Amino acid sequence: MLLAFFSALSVNLDTILISVVYGLKKVKINFRYVLLIALFTSIITFISIYLGHIIVNIINYKFIEYLGSLILIFIGIYAICDTILNKKNTVLNNPMKADLDNSFDINLKESLLLSFVLSINNFGVGFSLGLINISPLLISINTFLFTIIFFYLGYFLAYKFKDSKYHNILGILAGIIMIIIGIFI
Repeated sequence: MLLAFFSALSVNLDTILISVVYGLKKVKINFRYVLLIALFTSIITFISIYLGHIIVNIINYKFIEYLGSLILIFIGIYAICDTILNKKNTVLNNPMKADLDNSFDINLKESLLLSFVLSINNFGVGFSLGLINISPLLISINTFLFTIIFFYLGYFLAYKFKDSKYHNILGILAGIIMIIIGIFI
């Protein structure tokens, strides 16, 4: 249960980062699009964990369990390095790229783009969690809830703090959580 909580927390820290930028830039996103993003990322998370479960049933369980842990550690290290290097050419590092029409109002097409971008991270982590035999339903439900909560938490943080230094802290925290999960599972 605790693992599901921290796993969903970790993959959803990107959601806070995106919504903080949107809050700072006064970009609006309708609640139904937030629900769409939450649903899409949760479904992708479920599918990726389930695929991990399928692989576990085909290949030696102990080997796959170690592989899943190594992948989680790698994803964590990558997240930390990506945050430190701060590449601005991706939607995760420059969320304004998702506002394709520069309207400061996220529409359906743009929310689908955000869903896809957020799901890429969820897929890798979800697949790794599936390899170590984690419940897809529990993590998917947590992912759905955290996505909604974190979208609005990000807007609140943007309003409250108006400081971009928190972007790096959250990115590094997500990486550290993945590394810890990979080591101790």
